[in-house]
Amino acid sequence: MGSNSWKNIQTVPYWIPHHQRPGVLSSGASRWFGKMRDTYSSSVIISLDMSDEKFKVLQLPKEPLESRHTFLSIGELKGCLSVVVEVAKARVEVWVMQDYRVEESWTKRYIITHERVLERTFHLQLMWGFENDEMLFTFGGKLGVYDPKSGSFREPNTSITLSLFGKCNYFESLVSLNSGTCVGGRTASSFTF
Repeated sequence: MGSNSWKNIQTVPYWIPHHQRPGVLSSGASRWFGKMRDTYSSSVIISLDMSDEKFKVLQLPKEPLESRHTFLSIGELKGCLSVVVEVAKARVEVWVMQDYRVEESWTKRYIITHERVLERTFHLQLMWGFENDEMLFTFGGKLGVYDPKSGSFREPNTSITLSLFGKCNYFESLVSLNSGTCVGGRTASSFTF
């Protein structure tokens, strides 16, 4: 990270659509949806591993891929790579890769049919999975929490506005958003991601 330390690690052999949602950083790698540049074949997950600075490809779950469902976003759920899939505007599925890099380990973990979630699929991004199985989503610059046990959805009362084009990662903290603690030159309670 020193001055004049830029270097070219490799030519990117993948195409990431400009309209694609931002990728996700987990387990030391950044991941995006993309296609092979030469063939523009079916979608895959493109991974840039920070440890060896190499691009790798992970296959998406076969069932939604073969059925041509819409892949909405990549996320991390309880330490596992996940994808959120829209199925014919009738439901949202959350798929989880149980064993990292084992493509046969993709498992459909949740099916969401809540009307308020389905209304927000255009910008739906899974941010976090809590121990009680609730899931934190972003959509259209807001936060929402879905509880698969009760099938309920709620929007937390917060003044935070999330950028539609930027990516933010959720992490737990003991600092309250209303504490007045400075983050990036602004107070945490008014900080815009």
